[in-house]
Formats: sequence, structure tokens, C-alpha cells
Amino acid sequence: MEKYVREARPVPFEQLFLDGNNPRLAPEHPPGYADPIALFNPKLQEELEARAEDEFDLGGLELAFLAQGWLAIDNIVVWQHPAAPDKWVVLEGNRRTCTLRRVRRRRVREQAKLERMKSGGRKYADRDLREQEELVRALDQLIADTGPLMVVPIDADTPEELREKLPRVLAVRHITGARQWDELRRGRVAPHAV
Repeated sequence: MEKYVREARPVPFEQLFLDGNNPRLAPEHPPGYADPIALFNPKLQEELEARAEDEFDLGGLELAFLAQGWLAIDNIVVWQHPAAPDKWVVLEGNRRTCTLRRVRRRRVREQAKLERMKSGGRKYADRDLREQEELVRALDQLIADTGPLMVVPIDADTPEELREKLPRVLAVRHITGARQWDELRRGRVAPHAV
């Protein structure tokens, strides 16, 4: 029996990279999976994150995470690149990954704001100070709960094996039947149908 996924495992959040081949986010010329330099390019990662900001309600998801906490109900599916074993491509869960990146950046800003509020340069109401402290605590908790992050690796040792198994794994994840990534990217299949 062919194996499609490996046992869930924790991966440091900083080792997760958005999938530049995901049809919902990919640029006009996706990098493919063979070249790790192209796939993990910081500029590509920034572009994918910007696309996610434009396409999805990351702010709404961030608010939900802060209100509910991290609920690891739906696994993030990843692929460990054979030429870069410390880097994992997020095949399923790019929106959540982008939101968690956003949370990490926000935590830095909100901590700086809290420090300014406490510095005494301006008097803040006790309620405002408590609310800011609570926000920083909630951000800290969310970051602690997602670093490392439990992920499910796809069982593929090569880019070719990944291309073979990915449609099947995603078909199971989305319960609509296998679709080829290329068909989605070219607009032959509506992304919401996957």
C-alpha cells in the first residue's frame, strides 16, 4: 500500500515557507519544487505573503486566533525539501501560516507600544494599560502555541514524487477529487472548487 503522509511532527515555525506553486498564491511563473533557491527565495516569500493579504481575510483569521487561541484541528501539510532539510514547504495551510507570521510581527509592535505606555511619557488610563498587557499576553500565548508547530509531512523524497502524490493528498483534504496544480494555476479549475 502506497503511503502518502508521514507521522505528524513538530517543526520550528521559522522553518515553514509558503508554497510558491500554490495556485491561490503563485506568481505567473511559479518556481516549481526542484530548485530550493527559487522556492525559498525571500523576495518570493514576501510576494506570496502580500498576495495572501490581498486575497484572504488574514485580519479576521488573526482576530479569531487571538479570541479562540490556536486550535490544531486541521493539520498543516508540508514537504521537507531534500536539498534543504531545514526548510519545509507549506502545501496546505498557507493562509494560517501567513496569519501566524503576521501575529509575530504584530507582537513586536504591540510590545513596543506597551513599553511606551509604561514609560510614563504620557498618562494612560489603567484600563487601557491592562488591555494592552492582555493583548501582548494573548500574542505571546499564540506564538508559544505555534512554535514549534505540529505539521503532517507528505511522504515524498523527491520533487517528482511530490508532484505525483500532491494531487491525491489535496483531493482527500478538499474532498472534491484530484486536481492538478497546473490546471488550477492556468485557471482551468476554479480555486474554490479544490
